[in-house]
Amino acid sequence: MLYILFLFSGLMAFYVYDKQYHAKSYSFLLLYISPFIALWTFFIGGQLNVGTDYYSYLGIFNGKADLSFYLNKGEVFFYGLVHAFQSWGFEGQFFFYLFALLYVFLYLAIAKIVGHNYTLLFFLFVTVSTMLHSQMNGIRQCTAVYFVTLAILELLQEKKKKFFVYVILATGFHISAISIIFLFFFRNIILTSRLAKVLIIITAILAFIPADEIIKQLIVVVPQYSHYAESDYLQQGVSVSNKLTKLILFPLYYYSVSIIETHKISAKDIRIFQFGLFSYLIKTICIVSSVTYRFGHYFFILSIFPLFYYLVDLQKRKFKLYVLSILYLIALYSLKVIVFPIGEYLYSSVFVTYF
Repeated sequence: MLYILFLFSGLMAFYVYDKQYHAKSYSFLLLYISPFIALWTFFIGGQLNVGTDYYSYLGIFNGKADLSFYLNKGEVFFYGLVHAFQSWGFEGQFFFYLFALLYVFLYLAIAKIVGHNYTLLFFLFVTVSTMLHSQMNGIRQCTAVYFVTLAILELLQEKKKKFFVYVILATGFHISAISIIFLFFFRNIILTSRLAKVLIIITAILAFIPADEIIKQLIVVVPQYSHYAESDYLQQGVSVSNKLTKLILFPLYYYSVSIIETHKISAKDIRIFQFGLFSYLIKTICIVSSVTYRFGHYFFILSIFPLFYYLVDLQKRKFKLYVLSILYLIALYSLKVIVFPIGEYLYSSVFVTYF
């Protein structure tokens, strides 16, 4: 229930901003919604034992793990940020608040590039992207995900220097982000509506292929990930039921392709839509294995853009269908956080322990 209250608190804050100040600067946006930023930071940063890696990171932040391990891996920005604050006497849960605040700033930078309908974008970020729930479970990679998203959005505006700067920043938090460089060559990707629909169907089918043995053979030759080959993480795989839940929005993505035919959005927005659709295809095929699914995280935010532009279009042309789509997404999200809350969808707070 707390996640639902948080969602509606954010929707109210962004709705007022959309109605009155949406054209203002990024700094004005930060100032205007600063009370909600504080709530966001404490709500997310104050989570207790979220996901499987919470205590691993808590050990790092408390100085009980070798921080130089990440420096030697090349994740210099993660090392530098944590080391700097530790040298100033900070430890433990403070770092979860720190990263939560960083994520808020990065998300708002992403929203500012899109430049309109902050309310709907926030709604999809919370209910569809899953980033809000998974970010404290994989702090290094999730930090990289935000920077990668910014990198792609800048690239789609032909700001190539910013693209490489953000990829470097992302790599400094999680070394796997360097692989995102290949997306530079797909910045002008164009999918026709027919091809997009075919690929959406094909990737959904391919996601169910038992590919763990193939993945195992491939990652053995990659030093950074060879340890996954015999790990329980790979052996467990992604269950069929889990894959089905990750494809539950298939119909909305399939029908979102109509945007390509109607071109009811700007040239800038159609580029973001096209790349978002490409991101959804990659994310879908990545659920074939637990290891590739981790790579799919880089497309969690990017893949909400097809739904964003589709719903913006529905809001103008087919309002009843728009409302039904929103209610459908709310119902699915409510099932995760109210009816069947497990793992990162089950909220637990350090404040309960303290107070």
